[in-house]
Amino acid sequence: MNHNDQSQSFSGINTDPGPNLSLECQDSTRLTGGPNLGLTDSNITIAPAQLNDGKLHALDIVGENYEIISLIGVGGMGYVYRVRHRILQKQYAMKTLSSQHVSEIAWRRLQVEAQAIARMNHPNIVGIHNLGLHEDRLPYYVMDLLDGEALADRLKRGSLTLAQALPIFIEICKGLAYAHKKGIIHRDIKPGNIILLKEPDSSGATVKIVDFGIAKLSGASDPNNQNLTCIGEVFGSPYYMSPEQCEGKRIDARSDIYSVGCTLFEALVGHPPFKGNNPVQTMVMHQSHEPPSMSAASGKNFPDEIEELVATLLAKVPMDRYQSLDKVAEDLQSIAAGREVKTKALFDTHTFLAPEEQEGEDQPTRRLATGVILAIATATVLIAAASWFFITKQNEKVRGTKQVGAKAAATAVKAQAVKVASTTSDTKAKAISATEKQPFSHIVVGADGKQVKQFDFPKDNYLGRMIINEGREYWSAKGSRQFPISTKLELVASPQLMDQLYNLERFRPDDLWGMRLFLQAMPPVKPGSGNGEFMLPESYESDIELAIKHLPRLTGLKKLDLMECPNATDKCITQINKLPSLTILRASKTSISGKGLSELTRIKELEKLTYSEGTQVSTLLKALAGSKKLTLLKLDRPANQTLTLSDLKLIASCKNLTRLDLDDCKLDREGLAILATLPNLKMLYASGNKIDESCLPILKQMPSLEEVDFASPSWTPHCQKMLRRQFPQINTIIFDE
Repeated sequence: MNHNDQSQSFSGINTDPGPNLSLECQDSTRLTGGPNLGLTDSNITIAPAQLNDGKLHALDIVGENYEIISLIGVGGMGYVYRVRHRILQKQYAMKTLSSQHVSEIAWRRLQVEAQAIARMNHPNIVGIHNLGLHEDRLPYYVMDLLDGEALADRLKRGSLTLAQALPIFIEICKGLAYAHKKGIIHRDIKPGNIILLKEPDSSGATVKIVDFGIAKLSGASDPNNQNLTCIGEVFGSPYYMSPEQCEGKRIDARSDIYSVGCTLFEALVGHPPFKGNNPVQTMVMHQSHEPPSMSAASGKNFPDEIEELVATLLAKVPMDRYQSLDKVAEDLQSIAAGREVKTKALFDTHTFLAPEEQEGEDQPTRRLATGVILAIATATVLIAAASWFFITKQNEKVRGTKQVGAKAAATAVKAQAVKVASTTSDTKAKAISATEKQPFSHIVVGADGKQVKQFDFPKDNYLGRMIINEGREYWSAKGSRQFPISTKLELVASPQLMDQLYNLERFRPDDLWGMRLFLQAMPPVKPGSGNGEFMLPESYESDIELAIKHLPRLTGLKKLDLMECPNATDKCITQINKLPSLTILRASKTSISGKGLSELTRIKELEKLTYSEGTQVSTLLKALAGSKKLTLLKLDRPANQTLTLSDLKLIASCKNLTRLDLDDCKLDREGLAILATLPNLKMLYASGNKIDESCLPILKQMPSLEEVDFASPSWTPHCQKMLRRQFPQINTIIFDE
C-alpha cells in the first residue's frame, strides 16, 4: 500500500445503516485547492473546472447568502467549494457532506467539527462562520478561505532545514496548545492538515491548522457527543498516530503531542518515523518499535537538542512525553535562539485531563487520567480486529443510497438560514403589525393546577435559546413553552433577533433574568430540550449598542452577557447604565475597556464580573475597590499580562469574593500573600503563574479554600503530594495545563 493509502483515516463507527461494521477510509472532507487557495491534501482529487458531478453547481445559492463559485476539491466524505457571501461580497470555503454520507452520525460528526473550530479564536487555527442544512438534506459549514499550501505538498519538494522548520512548528505548537486548553484534541495532526500561508495574515500568522473533523471535545456539554468516538475506536492517520491511539485507548492532548513529533520528524527527515507495509503494520510499529534518531534516518547531522526534543515527543508512554505544547514551543524558540534546552525535567510535572471529563463554567471538575498498559494478548486481539476491519472494507461495496439517513438528519437538526444585514436600517424600515406587538408571555394554569408562565414565540422565526435556571438545560425560543413563574430564563439572542430588535419589546418586564447578545456555537440539542435548532452566525455585524437600548424596560434583567462580542465598545456603557437591576456582567473579548467599565453606575452592585483578556484593568479595579457585593471576579490573561501588587490589594479589598480567576497574571508568592487576606475565598484558579511549593505556608492562611488550579511546570509530583497532604480540606486541586 502506498503512502496516500496509509494517510487515510480509520474509524470503528459504522455510518452505514446495514448490520456490518466497516472502516471509513477517510472521516471527513479536507480542504484543497489550486495555486490561489493552497488548501491541499494528498487524499483529495482536484475537481475539473466544469461542475458536472450532479451535486452543487456554480451560481447555486446555499443558506440564502452563499453563492457557489466553483468546486475546489473532493474528499472521502464530501466536497469543498469556493463560495461568495452575497451581502458581504467576501469569499469563503464551504464544506459539505455527500448524500451517501448524510446519516444521523455523519451529521452529528459535522456538527462536532464545526463546534470544535467555532469554540476557538486563535491566529493559527482556521476560522468557521456558519453551519446549516441546504434544502433540509445537505449539511454544510463555511470556513475561512486560505491562500497557501499544505505542509504535505511542500514536503513533496524536499525536507525542510532546521531553520525553516522551527518557526513553522512554533506556530503549530501555539495553535494546538490553545485548542488543548479549550478541551479540544485534534486527533489527526499530520502534514496534510497544516497550511502554510503565502503571506502572513492580519495577525502575523503564517501557519493554519485545519480539519478538526475528528476532534473530540473533552468539555462537551452534550454527553452524546462523547459517544461519537469512544474507547476501542481508532481515528487518525496511521503514519502519525500515537501508540495509545493505535490501540483504541482513551486519549488526551498528549496524543496530539506525539503526532506533532511524527510530523516534525517527517518535515526534517523527509519521511515519517514509522512506515510499515500496510496501515496495521504501521500501527504496530508505533506501539512496539523505538523511533530512529533523525540523524540515522536521514544521514544528516542534527543538533543534540532537536534530537532529544523529537525523541521526547515520540516517547511511547504519554507521561514520558512533553506534557504541554506551550513548553515545546518554548524549547523550539530556545533552540532557534541557541539557548540551552532541558527536556528531561518535563516528564512528571503534570497530570492530565482525560478527554471524557466535562467542565462546567463555574465549577470545573477534573480527574487525573491514569495510564493502563494493555496485555500482549489484548493488543493481539485489537490488531487482529483492525486487520479484519481493513479486509472487510476492501471487500464491501458502499450502499447506494441513504435517503432515510438524510431525512433523519434533517429531522434531528433543522438549520435556519442566517441573513447578515444592517440591524439599524432593517429594524427602522420594517412595518410592525399588531400581532408583532403582542407580548410573548401570559399567565395560565398548568396541568398540575398551578400558575405557570406561557411563552408563545413565532413558529416560523427562530429568536434564540432559553437557558433554564443558569444550568445546561435550554429550549428553543420558538413556538409555545411553559415555565414555572419562578424560573430564571436567560435568552441567547439569534442573528434573526438581532436583525429584528422590535421583538425585544414583546418581553414583559419580568420575563427575562438574563440576556446574551453574542451567539456562539451551540451544542447539539439534548433529547427533550427543544426542537433541534443548530445555528452559527455568518458574522456579527449587529449594532450591540442599539440592542442594549431595548433592554432597560426589562426590570427583572440581572445578567448581561457580551462575551466574545468585539463590536461592543465603551459607547455601550451609557446604555448598560440604564439597566436597573444588573448584577452579573460578562464582557471578556470585547472592545470595552477597563476604564469604560469603571464608569458603570452599578459597579458596586455587581455580584459577578468576568473581564478576561481586558485592558486598563487597574482603572477598573480602583472602581471596584471595597465592593461588598462582588462574589466572583474573573480577570484571566489581562492585556498587559500582569497584575501589580497594587491591583491585587484592590482585589483583596472586596472581602466577599468566593471565586477568583487569575490565570496568566504573573501572580507570585508576594501577590498570593495579599490575596490570603480574603476571608471567604473558596475557589482560586491561577494557572500559568509563579505559584510553587514556597507558597504552601501562605495557603495555610486561606482556610476557606475548596478548589484551586495551580497548573504550571513548577509543581513536581512530590510537591503535589505535599499540597494534598497538608490541605485535605481542598476538595479539588488541579495541576494539569
